[in-house]
Amino acid sequence: MDDDKRTCSVRSIIADGPHIAAADKPNLYELGGDLTSAQDLFDEMYASLADRSTRRLLNRLARLDVLAVDELGYLNLKPEQSNIFFKLMEERYRQHSTIITTNLVYDEWPNFLGNRPMVEALLSRLRHYCHTVTINGPSLREPQG
Repeated sequence: MDDDKRTCSVRSIIADGPHIAAADKPNLYELGGDLTSAQDLFDEMYASLADRSTRRLLNRLARLDVLAVDELGYLNLKPEQSNIFFKLMEERYRQHSTIITTNLVYDEWPNFLGNRPMVEALLSRLRHYCHTVTINGPSLREPQG
């Protein structure tokens, strides 16, 4: 890995950057030392609007050396959540490493996040230093009974 700070996204994906190490807890993102789900990230973003703590939340998340967001694309988002996510990714761009996993191909991101121009700007930043890893194979959650 070189010294560039990197961000990545895409279909079951992994980003690289100066701070990325082997992940022993996939399916979670790191939020201020706690590990929680992507759903919780977007819920906290939305709640931050009500108590006017969005700037504080963005500052905290933007400073993390590595932010891992898992299963992006399974949620029903409000436009405000998409806007805050864009702002977060914009602030992390070229500063810190980000990992995003999703089952969506890039062309499907506007359906999830809405606002096609914003999504195009987001993907432009995310893909600039991105390494996309596509994982094909059987589901690990095959019926057991």
